[in-house]
Amino acid sequence: MENKVGQYLEAHGFIEGRLIAVSKSLYREAYPKHIVLFNACLFNTKGKEVWWGDVDLTRDWKMFYETARALNETLILTPETPYRFIGLKETLKDMQITGDIAIVSQGNGTFVFDAPNIIIVKGKNSLKKRKYGIWVFPCCEKNDEEILKDVLALLQE
Repeated sequence: MENKVGQYLEAHGFIEGRLIAVSKSLYREAYPKHIVLFNACLFNTKGKEVWWGDVDLTRDWKMFYETARALNETLILTPETPYRFIGLKETLKDMQITGDIAIVSQGNGTFVFDAPNIIIVKGKNSLKKRKYGIWVFPCCEKNDEEILKDVLALLQE
């Protein structure tokens, strides 16, 4: 099965494994107010990873929004950890949230991180500065409840 999302992004300059800076710390220093995800993971609503690479959401959000619209496929962008290692569906299913902390245990490892917000991106104003959010780029004009239902359907499969 071909990866249309990856092909679309690559055709628009977002190659898989994209690197936006040689030094992560210098990039964050240069753009302290930007939402930056190094080794971000992009998933479809079936939980399949369709792309990964460095993302400066403050600058790049529109490309992911346009990709979702052009391909009529809702896309979910996450930080690398723990999603890239465990998978989106598995992380969401195994996540235990206590206050502002989320814990996921898999095999011999335990990941502890900020509890994620689900942020539906419909424009630049919907971005929020939160390192461990889950950014959802809707495929079409759905209301927020319908979009959340699509995302949470991962937990039912």
